[in-house]
Amino acid sequence: MIIPKFFIKLLFLGLIFQFASAQQPIEEYKDIFVPFEPTPGAHYLFCALYLLLAVAFTVLVCMHKDWWALCLPIGALFEGVGYPNKIRFAETMSMGLFIAGDVFILVAPVAYLAFNYLVFGRISHNLKNDSRISKGSVTIASPRTIKHIFVWSDITTFLAQFAGQLMEISSDQRSNGNKLTLAGMITQLISYLCFIAIVTDCRFRRLPNLRSTAVGRNIDKVLILLATSSFFILVRLVYRVIELSGGEGNSVQKSEACFFVFDAAPMLLAISVWLIWPSRTISMKKSNTGFQIEDGKTES
Repeated sequence: MIIPKFFIKLLFLGLIFQFASAQQPIEEYKDIFVPFEPTPGAHYLFCALYLLLAVAFTVLVCMHKDWWALCLPIGALFEGVGYPNKIRFAETMSMGLFIAGDVFILVAPVAYLAFNYLVFGRISHNLKNDSRISKGSVTIASPRTIKHIFVWSDITTFLAQFAGQLMEISSDQRSNGNKLTLAGMITQLISYLCFIAIVTDCRFRRLPNLRSTAVGRNIDKVLILLATSSFFILVRLVYRVIELSGGEGNSVQKSEACFFVFDAAPMLLAISVWLIWPSRTISMKKSNTGFQIEDGKTES
């Protein structure tokens, strides 16, 4: 299950409270950890937007009892918290604020990837069992196998990025920390490209006539949302790989405009598409009989 494993990740993030209480100063590294002077207005705006999305997604999860989707509001909450702490870190440098700011913003999108994996995993599971839509395999491997592959990829890349960021606090390990964070980000990019390839193969090669049925058209609507979300996620992943591969103090890293255009905004758009909640369009409950349909609409 992704959700229990996601909570394991949150336990690691819980370490920030220990660091925050210690408040060890790292003022001598300001040029490295604060490559640009953050604009308060923009950071507080994105904080508000992410927190509003966190509330909206929490309401949707509770309304539809989609507990499997809790990673989405949790991720939005952590990213929202990160923006004001990024401002505070620039003013009062400490390990706690670095982790609660920059690190939160860096690793929170792992939760968004987890949500997308879950959405497709549930769709592919039900497609496999719905004889009206699929007459054979809908993915290159079983949905269960695919789920485990991407779950562990998600966990591995999260831990690599989190550990790398912690290592960067140490002057002796800063270079290794940057390399580890970069390796985690590259692995995450490759993993997500593989995921997109699997979804594309499912939709266009294995289910070319998906829109020939009412339930199929509804499924396709959710897959379009998934594709839209994935596009913005890829924009952010490519940006982060370029930023991290340029070394300390590179021009991309020093540009606040690049950060907002290629990270903050794409991630906001990537999750905003899910305000059109998938359970409103198709049943996201796992079923051994496939999707249920009545009067041209799927049941929730």
